[in-house]
Amino acid sequence: MDNDMPASQKKVFAKLGVLTQILGPMYFLLKVSLRTPLVYLVLCGFWYAHRSEHSTSKPFTFGELVLWLDALDTTMKAAVVASLVTAVGFCVSFWVATRQWRDQKGADIRLQVASELHAFFSHAADNIRTIEGFASRLVELQREIRSRNFDEVNAAVLIKLLIETHPEFEQAKTRLMRQSITVHDLRSKYSLVLLSTFWGYKGFEAAVGYLDAFTSNVNFMPSGIELSNQGIAQFVVGRDLSSAEKFIELHWSTTHLMVGGAAFAQGNAFSKVIDVNIWSVFFSGRALRKMSFGDKTNVE
Repeated sequence: MDNDMPASQKKVFAKLGVLTQILGPMYFLLKVSLRTPLVYLVLCGFWYAHRSEHSTSKPFTFGELVLWLDALDTTMKAAVVASLVTAVGFCVSFWVATRQWRDQKGADIRLQVASELHAFFSHAADNIRTIEGFASRLVELQREIRSRNFDEVNAAVLIKLLIETHPEFEQAKTRLMRQSITVHDLRSKYSLVLLSTFWGYKGFEAAVGYLDAFTSNVNFMPSGIELSNQGIAQFVVGRDLSSAEKFIELHWSTTHLMVGGAAFAQGNAFSKVIDVNIWSVFFSGRALRKMSFGDKTNVE
């Protein structure tokens, strides 16, 4: 799809990418800083200290404030101190409650992301296994019919199995094709969460790439084929089943990578919920040595 994009549009996206990489960290630091109450306290102190430059009144210095407070009677001192304690306590309690609510909400969203990714790609793997079983029987039947040592009994058994499992195959194919579309809903919903983790989005994109590879080879048997011994035999004899063979090959070579990519994204989503310890660091490094997604998110 990128190759079909006009050159002018590619330049625009390239400039936007560079601009985002430059301004993004600055915006992040500013946003994080302004969420801290201490920063507001420092800004208020700075404004108070330089108020005389923009006003006719001169603010008290810290020493003058202490002397003013000391000159008050006992009742006024108690009132001032109680007011300060109340104001500071309210600000601190409000900040703590807001922070806890935000952390809890973030943890809930991350758990939801991990749960949906697990359910989605587990169902995709189940559909792939169902389709692979049908494809294997179809390829085996073609080889049997084209073989010099043709076994009519074995061919009849394979045709019977194909007829019996064809409805299940069609349902799995439909579900898999639908998943190749709905997976982009997951991307739009949870890309921000996955991008905020260490390689979580990369694992998700790898899983999506392998899923696309399966769906591009799933239409090896069109709908509408006559489900009879003669109909299936005629279809197999005159049909190029290279897509079915490719699907079988993908099943054995990349299904675990698709599920692994999704699991990698799930683990990264969990990483902000469960604290990292020495054992998680050790075994994560060990797993990363055995598993690599590289830069390929699609399988030829």
